[in-house]
Amino acid sequence: MAKKSSKKTSKKDSGTYKDKALSSQIEALQGQIQGLSGPTAEETGLSTQMGNLTSSAALGTAQAQDPRLNPVAMGFQTGQAAAISGQAEAAQVPLRERLALMQQSRQTALSGAEKGLGYVQDKFTAGQTAFDKAQALKSAQTVQKMKSATDIQKAQIAAASKKKAPAAPAAPKTITVTDPDNPRRKITKQWVNGKWENV
Repeated sequence: MAKKSSKKTSKKDSGTYKDKALSSQIEALQGQIQGLSGPTAEETGLSTQMGNLTSSAALGTAQAQDPRLNPVAMGFQTGQAAAISGQAEAAQVPLRERLALMQQSRQTALSGAEKGLGYVQDKFTAGQTAFDKAQALKSAQTVQKMKSATDIQKAQIAAASKKKAPAAPAAPKTITVTDPDNPRRKITKQWVNGKWENV
């Protein structure tokens, strides 16, 4: 049965990028790397066994060469010490090989986890960059819409002010003066075409 592909969930939350699937992968790989960074319990156990063998061999060699504990000829003491060292060395060989294989396997797994983490982090960074660009574009579009709305509003105001009723023609300028021929009579004059005319 085919495995369903998990959908990437990117959410916008107050301008931050979130991808739960990638974040989970990053956390899992970081935990895996942390676990692979130090020796395993089995590696520590093998190192301890090898140390115990070395200590036992050193103690056995020292006892074999001590004339108080082993009152035999010097050649026999030397032979016993060499035999003890040889046995310890032979017992350590398979332990060393197993330890080397374990360390190599752990190092390979660690290297793979580090590469995987780098790949996932690059993917997350690419998603963050795309999200940031989309946010910047959205902000620019919002600003442009606001500017367009302001421009439209200004144009509407300008159009409305042009449509206002034309101003009433100014009332003609008139003055009242005393007739020079008859001082009792008043004459009304109006300013027309740049000169005063009698009305």
